[in-house]
Amino acid sequence: MAIRLERSRDMGGSLHEVVGRIEQVERWIREVYLASPVLRGMAGAGSLSAALLRRGVQAYRTSAQFTTPAWDGVAWQAFYILFADGTRESLDAGSITALNDNPYYLFWLNGESALQNTQAYDEVLGEERALVAIVQRPPAAHNPTTQKPFVHTFTGLGEAVHSGVISANAILADHIQALSITTGKIAAGAVETEKLAAGAVIAAKIAAGAVETTKLDAGAVTSDKITSGQIIAKDFRTAENVGEVGGPAGIRFNANEIAGYSGGATKEFYLEAASGKGYFGGGAGWLDGSGLTI
Repeated sequence: MAIRLERSRDMGGSLHEVVGRIEQVERWIREVYLASPVLRGMAGAGSLSAALLRRGVQAYRTSAQFTTPAWDGVAWQAFYILFADGTRESLDAGSITALNDNPYYLFWLNGESALQNTQAYDEVLGEERALVAIVQRPPAAHNPTTQKPFVHTFTGLGEAVHSGVISANAILADHIQALSITTGKIAAGAVETEKLAAGAVIAAKIAAGAVETTKLDAGAVTSDKITSGQIIAKDFRTAENVGEVGGPAGIRFNANEIAGYSGGATKEFYLEAASGKGYFGGGAGWLDGSGLTI
């Protein structure tokens, strides 16, 4: 059975295809072994152990974790590789900068404390080598200020998807299902004004009474913002609490009257809407249907 490894021009496709080919090779080896009585007969139960195999063909685990500090860079802390025979190899921290569009294969090489990298997959294969990760930079057409390289790790922490192995900005809008982000997943104050497109918030999205006076700048409501040409309200006052005990001097008008107060609830004049009666001078005079009384 021939296995052919190719690179795709598509970024996501190349990573997925390489990973798929590697898994295909592993399945093929198992199938050949299980299908061959000769191979199975050569190894009796318990006759082979990991200690008899070279490192490159042993099962192994790694503690490698990668970060993507730049659009075209990847870095890692010091980590170790633990082989099936119980031995451990330590590797130094390192990084790669100025990545190009093609995948990079990061691998352990026996006798080297530095993680090796190559863009030729054939260089990863061997009895003294172990693949640790595949890294690929986003295409140049993507926004370098918001995109980061993709990192796929092997036989390590990357086998389980968690926040520590997801590169910054790796989740794009195209990967998020419509309406999948609910308000319960958004922290209070997380949505800032610069994240809202002009005209994005419409009247239908604002609850009745949600906009308070403290949220309006002085002079913000102008005549051109009043569509009907009328301002309709139940209670207008020139200052807060005018006409109430402890309130300041001012004028208050509502559905019943227009009244002036010298302070608190002390009414100095008023004009009743229902009767037309006018009261002025702090009680010194009034005007009604009988005439002017002083």
